[in-house]
Amino acid sequence: MAILFIMFVLGLLFVLYLFSSFFIGNKQTVEEPIAGKISDKGFYFSPSYQVITEDHGLSYVTKSQFYDVDRGDTIAGYQTNNLSFFTTLDIVYDGAVLIVIILVLGIIVSFFAYYFYRKFFSKKLEGENTTFNQSKKRSNRLVDFSIILYVIITITFLFLVFGNLLHQIIPFGQTSVEARIIDEEIEKGYGRYITDDHYFFITYSDKDDQEYLVRKQVNYHTYNTYKNDYGIPIHYPNNNPANAFIQVQSVEDISYALMSFQTLLILSILYSYSRIYKRYKKNKTDTK
Repeated sequence: MAILFIMFVLGLLFVLYLFSSFFIGNKQTVEEPIAGKISDKGFYFSPSYQVITEDHGLSYVTKSQFYDVDRGDTIAGYQTNNLSFFTTLDIVYDGAVLIVIILVLGIIVSFFAYYFYRKFFSKKLEGENTTFNQSKKRSNRLVDFSIILYVIITITFLFLVFGNLLHQIIPFGQTSVEARIIDEEIEKGYGRYITDDHYFFITYSDKDDQEYLVRKQVNYHTYNTYKNDYGIPIHYPNNNPANAFIQVQSVEDISYALMSFQTLLILSILYSYSRIYKRYKKNKTDTK
């Protein structure tokens, strides 16, 4: 419990430091020339969109900005005494994961606090019915609030995941092309049970001859199959050509795609909903 609380506090302080670094100093609005653009596509989400500025590397942009600008154009952003160039979405993307981690840790801390309260302190208050009932109601409200927050976060996560997977399994309104593999990347995982992440950098053109560069995450089976090839079959939605999907060639492709931590996480979330429903039914029965 103490370790979780310390992690929560340290994480919160780090998030505050991260966000403050974007606003400390002489903040100015600037424009940077664009040298290129790239979309970053994982397994379960729609891509993130980035532009490559000539002097300061990658910066996140919105989907509409990504399609509206091209090489030679400029992108508006900010700079401070500490940071050379960043966009509004750089702040969002750099802090989003940490914020989710803080929220999850906060929920876990709340559950553990409620457990220890019920186990070690509630019995001492049973003799004082009024105080005990008030404390119990406050604890139940805290748990209910944490559950509601958890459900909102996880439903949003599942909505984004299944919305993206829909394009993979139902390729209507999409175009199939042969993309060129121009580079490969392996991000090493650390730990006994952590696997490496594999990426292909691919390029292809849409029907209007607009070329796209995509950093596409692939599973080990796909990486091992195409790592020595120059091309890979993909398909993309016609209304979002930068959102590339690897063509499924066999049942083996599907089985390897499902063997991931993200799949386990999705199954865990769905199972947790059954536990939450059972708790809701129990509370409803107890109030009758």
